[in-house]
Amino acid sequence: AIKIDTNGGKPDRLGELIDECLLDYVAMDFKAPLELYESRVGFRDVYLWRRSFDCLRQSIVQSELRTTVHPDLLHESEVNEMLDFLECSEFRGSFFLQHFQQAPRTLGRVADTSRRFDLGKLNLSRPFKIGCRNFTKSETRVVSRG
Repeated sequence: AIKIDTNGGKPDRLGELIDECLLDYVAMDFKAPLELYESRVGFRDVYLWRRSFDCLRQSIVQSELRTTVHPDLLHESEVNEMLDFLECSEFRGSFFLQHFQQAPRTLGRVADTSRRFDLGKLNLSRPFKIGCRNFTKSETRVVSRG
C-alpha cells in the first residue's frame, strides 16, 4: 500500500499519481478556512490546495483531511466553517482533528495552548467520518455521540 502526506501544494502531481493508480491512500492538511489560508498558514495560492482537494474528492482513492487545532490559533467556529465547506463540497473521505502537542522542535515558535480545544462546540453530525487524535478520552466522547 502506498500512502502520501501532502499540504495540497502540488495538485498536478497529485492528479498524475491518482490517474496512474499509484496511490492507495492520501492524507492532506486542511489548516484553516480557505479565506484565512494565506494569513494563517502563509500558503499564498489557496487555489492549489482547492485543486488538490478536488482531485481527492473526485477520485476513488481513500483519503483523509486533517486539521491540527491550537485553540489560540484556530477557533472552534472556524473549524465549523471548515466542516461546512467539506459537507457542501460533498467530501466523503475522513476528517481528523489533531490537538496540537508541544514538541521540542516545531516549525516556528508556537507557544503551548492556553486552553483545550472544545469539541463540544462543533457540529459533528456530518455525512463523512470524523476522528480525533491527541485528545483525551473524555474529550472525544462528544465525537462518538456526534
